[in-house]
Amino acid sequence: MSSPTWPLGATPPGMNPASVKRIKYGKSPNDVTPVTADFTGALEAIDNDTLDPNTAPVIVIIRNDGNPADCISLGTPSMNADKTRVSIWLAAGTVGFEYLVSCTVMSADGQEICRSFVIPCVIR
Repeated sequence: MSSPTWPLGATPPGMNPASVKRIKYGKSPNDVTPVTADFTGALEAIDNDTLDPNTAPVIVIIRNDGNPADCISLGTPSMNADKTRVSIWLAAGTVGFEYLVSCTVMSADGQEICRSFVIPCVIR
């Protein structure tokens, strides 16, 4: 099964263009870049649920040309103190490509929630 592909600046297949979060300034391939996946709204809609601290977030990264992602998540993503956001540290990548980064978590009430964003790799 091949990964989805999309042109630079376009919306990845299957995603709503109005809700795709894009990291405007991207990351350099030499930087270790922190990004945050915010689950606050979804958790509030589930009767003010929180993230399950006993279930590690799952990070999936897809490169826009369908080749294996060379942008990677370092270490285990961490949750903030109120268990509503996940910090992800991204490293490497190739200039001129975009990466779809998806973070899937489990809520304390057992609901699976995913947040995704697109980050370009650029020279800074």
